[in-house]
Amino acid sequence: MNEYEESLVFLDQAISLIGSKPHTLRPQIVRIRFDVLKLQGEILKAQQTLETQTEIMPEHPDAWFLLAMHKMQNFNAMFHEVVDLVLKSKNTAISYRGSAGFESSLATWESDLQLANLQLMTGNVIEARRLFASVVAENPYLVDAKQRLEHLDNQICELAKEIMPELQTLSN
Repeated sequence: MNEYEESLVFLDQAISLIGSKPHTLRPQIVRIRFDVLKLQGEILKAQQTLETQTEIMPEHPDAWFLLAMHKMQNFNAMFHEVVDLVLKSKNTAISYRGSAGFESSLATWESDLQLANLQLMTGNVIEARRLFASVVAENPYLVDAKQRLEHLDNQICELAKEIMPELQTLSN
């Protein structure tokens, strides 16, 4: 038995002791179980772990976000489903009042950053730019978001330069 399998035995025991009810430690245990399953290449089991967590603690935001990112990374969800999961994560992070810890950045910038990336992937440049700008305005220290916004602005400027002569001939 390797260390991952051994870890899963202990994690499964902890989940078994908690049962199918919300518990303060449940999100952390589920997160570790999810990570171990991913490391083992057990992609479907990892996803099922998160889906079960969202059923047991639907008000807790972390599993919703992890599920969205997992589905996006493994191409096993439609675009709208991933967006819905990210929005669910953001909304639950805003309203969550339970005792289990959670990633508070989901309510502020992390969800919007992922939504911006998703919009960019589908070619919705205007919405992606709006979301990146919002994230950078709230968090100017986020280098990745700042760089993506600058890159997007440069692309938009280049496009505007290209089509400006055509627009001028149309207006004449």
